[in-house]
Amino acid sequence: MTDPEPLLRINPTRARRYGRCEYEWYVRDVLGVDPLRPPPSPHLDRGKAFHALLEYALRCYADDGTLDVYDGDLGKFAARGVLSDLYRREGTSLDDAASYELLDATRYHLRQLDLPAWEVVRLADGTPVIELDLRASVSPHVEAQAIVDVVLRHRTTGKVWLVDFKTSLYALDTGDLPPFIEHDDQLALGSHVLAANGINVDYSALLHLRSVPPTTPPLVYVGKKNERTTYNTNDLACDWETYRETLIERGENPESDQALKVRDALRQRVFARWQVDITGPAGRDAVATNLSRIAARMTAIVRGDTRPIRRLSWGKHRGSCNHCDYGKWCRASLRNGGAPALVLLGTDYEARDTSPLAGREVYDAPLFDPTRAYVEWAAEHGRT
Repeated sequence: MTDPEPLLRINPTRARRYGRCEYEWYVRDVLGVDPLRPPPSPHLDRGKAFHALLEYALRCYADDGTLDVYDGDLGKFAARGVLSDLYRREGTSLDDAASYELLDATRYHLRQLDLPAWEVVRLADGTPVIELDLRASVSPHVEAQAIVDVVLRHRTTGKVWLVDFKTSLYALDTGDLPPFIEHDDQLALGSHVLAANGINVDYSALLHLRSVPPTTPPLVYVGKKNERTTYNTNDLACDWETYRETLIERGENPESDQALKVRDALRQRVFARWQVDITGPAGRDAVATNLSRIAARMTAIVRGDTRPIRRLSWGKHRGSCNHCDYGKWCRASLRNGGAPALVLLGTDYEARDTSPLAGREVYDAPLFDPTRAYVEWAAEHGRT
């Protein structure tokens, strides 16, 4: 007999949503209502593809120590297979130019990671912790969930690191990205869930990666007497080492005032940057305590013992609700005495198949009791 599905699941996204507004969390994660959205952004597809390429390379390294999985023509074939599989699973599509650019970026970052100094940590059953969906019980009806990018153990120090990849198409400005953070929801929840699964993490960090490789800087005034390497660093996909080599090859002075200004600018806009979470033991204990508190409050809302709090700021003082995906639903619900805004289903929002509102029409609205506990519906549909 399999264990029943938990009534509620807390992951980093849901925890952040709950922290913003209980009612937003309630509509999205309990009632199962999603805003109607335009097609996914190409930037989102690019990020997914970059993650998939990194994941495959890490799996190959964990299995047999392979470091050159993307080298040469065989590497291109392997990358094509990874991206084709991603397309079949999620519909993620990239043109050839973007695909090759991502492949070159992955090659570049894998070299910088110095993988031979690390080993991939495994669960007790031997499963490598790479892009792994892990769960941990918080209470009888609530579980915590974290999708862990990778956990690595340093071969020399023996320290265990939880690493979460963050990707960007644009340069990472070191001025906007301090090297340390005191708390990150995703890392904190990941460490908590890993501990529940038998892996104690010594350190955790975000690894920000630019999804383009360093490329040769372009020339300006091409074909003229004053042809030279560009000094414009806006969105220039280049590091100082590559830029300097280009200047030397062209016979230009890498010590000129303009070149040194470019050097300073490029060193502020990097291709990779660590952000280490320096939360101490007390902070990690606070995460567990906070999870229990949130779980108790969520359970009370779902059982109908209390109502979700609406963090209203759209009235006299316009603020976050104007930018909330559920602001329109919230306002319509208040005008309807607190009942779900069914009139907006199909025009601004849609109910998932698992939603208690699925299949309801506007004329059914009086039949829906807004005080009825979600847990009653869940019991009727075998969810508890």
